Amino acid sequence: MVDNIITEYIDITRGVPQVTVLGPILFSLMINDIKQISPSSLLVKFADDITVSIPVRAEDSNIAESEVNSIMEWAEKNLMTLN
Repeated sequence: MVDNIITEYIDITRGVPQVTVLGPILFSLMINDIKQISPSSLLVKFADDITVSIPVRAEDSNIAESEVNSIMEWAEKNLMTLN
């Protein structure tokens, strides 16, 4: 209730609340199951961001595509959009 106005509750089916203290924690819990494909790549998850670093070598040319495809599949499965 704010200024004697009561809002109705609605179900939130996905996503993380923005501009909250719990938002980054909930996001971290939600993305915890994203795993890197190759041990040579580095997957960093922090607050509201994910970064994948992949070494550039001729013999690892398919690793980048595999990592991106893995994250895209996760996003699709979890009804999330990627920027």
